[in-house]
Amino acid sequence: MFKIHRSKIINIDFIKNIKSHFKNRLLITIKNYTEKVMTSSSTTSEFRKWLED
Repeated sequence: MFKIHRSKIINIDFIKNIKSHFKNRLLITIKNYTEKVMTSSSTTSEFRKWLED
């Protein structure tokens, strides 16, 4: 699990798609969840490292 934003925690198994967004952010689509979530610019680098592990 990773806390991508103050109010959002995601599980790697539920990530459907990741797209680059402006200002060093990532737009994430989650399985079975209609709302798209976005990383904060400060957590994007940590999130990318987490994905690699």
